[in-house]
Amino acid sequence: MSLDGVIARDTKSPLDSPPWARAAVDGFACLGDDVLHASLQKPARLALLGQAMAGEVFCGKVRRGQCVEVATGSSMPRGCDCVMMKEYAHNENDFILIGERGYPSLNVSARGEDVRRGEVIARKGRRIRPQDLGILRSCGIREVLVKRKPRVGIAITGSELVRSVSALGAGKILESNSLMISSLVKNCGGEVVFSRMVKDEKVSLQRVLEEGSRKSDFLLVTGGSSVGKKDLVSDIVDPLFSGVAMRPGRPFGFSRNPPVFIMSGYPVACFIQFYAFVIPVLERMLGTEIQKFAFGILGEKVASEVGRRDFVRVRMEKDLVYPVALKGSGIISSLVLSDGFITIEENREGIEAGEKVCIHMWV
Repeated sequence: MSLDGVIARDTKSPLDSPPWARAAVDGFACLGDDVLHASLQKPARLALLGQAMAGEVFCGKVRRGQCVEVATGSSMPRGCDCVMMKEYAHNENDFILIGERGYPSLNVSARGEDVRRGEVIARKGRRIRPQDLGILRSCGIREVLVKRKPRVGIAITGSELVRSVSALGAGKILESNSLMISSLVKNCGGEVVFSRMVKDEKVSLQRVLEEGSRKSDFLLVTGGSSVGKKDLVSDIVDPLFSGVAMRPGRPFGFSRNPPVFIMSGYPVACFIQFYAFVIPVLERMLGTEIQKFAFGILGEKVASEVGRRDFVRVRMEKDLVYPVALKGSGIISSLVLSDGFITIEENREGIEAGEKVCIHMWV
């Protein structure tokens, strides 16, 4: 089964779990009525018939005035409906003296206590977590139908980019977007099937975009989204639009055929654009919710400008939310120091301190 895969249809348990009643503690299985009035002053006296450790089954039937020693997880002997803990018992010549009151169902895990046969244990649209794997396996399910992971291609453009420190020189910068964006894709349930770094050369860029589009459901291109001489992506893919009234991340475009997200080369802007535009597409393709939210009270005023949507990186301190002081589309540390972002709508000049805000948490 695929951890983080998205379940494609409701999955029901084919059996009860546990499949039989079992002891919840180490002790002595008996009839609850036999120990209803037991106490230290007047202990219940039960004949010990034998034992049934975990994985063993007691073959006989327990009657009034009798008991069987059991371990945690043992199948309950026939006739028993109660388990008294060892701490309250004393062995006296093959008789067990119980010095504590008990009752039917005490320390017994009933058949189907965890899951009933026919119960839905994995719902459509749920991303499989470790605990989901646990309950599926406990119910005897080894395979579930999951959604196909969206195939995502990544093209990093920029003649100034290099892969290693040894290649750094005047005008060069270490490339980091590919690792950051591919990790985001994987965290959000997608699969990176293509990744290239390409210089600002039209022929090379066109070749990479064509190959990436063939291999993927959609392509993420960082760099080349602005209007400079070296911003060539828009000339190749003919986007539906270029430029969005947002900060950071204004240089953004989208092409429908082939499906290409034209993103900023600045890491922070690219990161925010992924949350604003790519995650909703992945959620629709997978039929699940990826973005997580939290709420808090703004600890200080945040200013904005009418006419654009601001994506403000914030950190949380208990119920209070504060903007991260570091700004700029290239300040990656602002992402590391923040827990997520809040948005300020286009028609507002800011948000006052004390206002309740919704935080889009980093996935």
